[in-house]
Amino acid sequence: MYSQLQYGYIAYSSVAHISIVIGGIITLSYWGVCRSFALMVAHGLCSSGLFCLSNISYERFGRRSLLVNKGLINLMPRMAM
Repeated sequence: MYSQLQYGYIAYSSVAHISIVIGGIITLSYWGVCRSFALMVAHGLCSSGLFCLSNISYERFGRRSLLVNKGLINLMPRMAM
Protein backbone atom coordinates (compact mmCIF):
# COMPACT_ATOMS: atom_id res chain seq x y z
CA MET A 1 0.00 0.00 0.00
CA TYR A 2 2.75 2.44 0.90
CA SER A 3 5.18 1.28 -1.80
CA GLN A 4 4.17 3.96 -4.31
CA LEU A 5 3.78 6.78 -1.77
CA GLN A 6 6.42 9.05 -3.33
CA TYR A 7 4.91 8.73 -6.79
CA GLY A 8 1.51 9.57 -5.36
CA TYR A 9 2.83 12.85 -3.96
CA ILE A 10 4.41 13.68 -7.30
CA ALA A 11 1.12 12.92 -9.05
CA TYR A 12 -0.77 15.19 -6.64
CA SER A 13 1.66 18.04 -7.37
CA SER A 14 1.10 17.46 -11.09
CA VAL A 15 -2.66 17.72 -10.65
CA ALA A 16 -2.23 20.97 -8.72
CA HIS A 17 0.07 22.46 -11.37
CA ILE A 18 -2.17 21.55 -14.27
CA SER A 19 -5.31 22.82 -12.53
CA ILE A 20 -3.65 26.21 -12.06
CA VAL A 21 -2.59 26.14 -15.74
CA ILE A 22 -6.17 25.43 -16.83
CA GLY A 23 -7.42 28.21 -14.56
CA GLY A 24 -5.04 30.66 -16.23
CA ILE A 25 -6.09 29.58 -19.71
CA ILE A 26 -9.76 29.88 -18.83
CA THR A 27 -9.29 33.57 -18.02
CA LEU A 28 -8.66 34.16 -21.76
CA SER A 29 -6.45 37.12 -20.94
CA TYR A 30 -2.95 37.76 -22.23
CA TRP A 31 -1.37 37.49 -18.76
CA GLY A 32 -3.31 34.34 -17.90
CA VAL A 33 -2.10 32.54 -21.01
CA CYS A 34 1.50 33.78 -20.59
CA ARG A 35 1.64 32.71 -16.95
CA SER A 36 0.05 29.37 -17.81
CA PHE A 37 2.82 28.76 -20.34
CA ALA A 38 5.45 29.68 -17.76
CA LEU A 39 3.84 27.35 -15.23
CA MET A 40 3.81 24.52 -17.78
CA VAL A 41 7.57 24.92 -18.23
CA ALA A 42 8.05 25.06 -14.44
CA HIS A 43 5.89 21.96 -14.04
CA GLY A 44 8.04 20.06 -16.52
CA LEU A 45 11.20 20.95 -14.62
CA CYS A 46 9.67 20.34 -11.20
CA SER A 47 8.14 16.97 -12.04
CA SER A 48 11.24 15.62 -13.73
CA GLY A 49 13.34 16.79 -10.78
CA LEU A 50 11.02 15.13 -8.28
CA PHE A 51 11.04 11.85 -10.21
CA CYS A 52 14.85 12.03 -10.39
CA LEU A 53 15.13 12.55 -6.62
CA SER A 54 12.65 9.75 -6.00
CA ASN A 55 14.70 7.41 -8.15
CA ILE A 56 17.93 8.39 -6.39
CA SER A 57 16.29 7.68 -3.05
CA TYR A 58 15.00 4.32 -4.30
CA GLU A 59 18.38 3.28 -5.70
CA ARG A 60 20.09 4.18 -2.46
CA PHE A 61 17.68 2.65 0.04
CA GLY A 62 15.76 0.07 -1.98
CA ARG A 63 12.30 1.24 -0.91
CA ARG A 64 9.90 3.96 -1.99
CA SER A 65 7.97 4.56 1.20
CA LEU A 66 8.48 7.93 2.85
CA LEU A 67 7.36 6.44 6.14
CA VAL A 68 10.35 4.10 6.15
CA ASN A 69 12.84 6.65 4.80
CA LYS A 70 12.44 9.20 7.58
CA GLY A 71 15.36 11.47 8.32
CA LEU A 72 16.79 11.59 4.79
CA ILE A 73 18.00 15.15 5.38
CA ASN A 74 20.57 13.75 7.80
CA LEU A 75 21.77 11.13 5.31
CA MET A 76 21.52 13.12 2.06
CA PRO A 77 21.56 16.85 2.88
CA ARG A 78 22.21 17.94 -0.72
CA MET A 79 18.93 16.44 -1.86
CA ALA A 80 17.10 18.81 0.48
CA MET A 81 18.42 21.95 -1.20
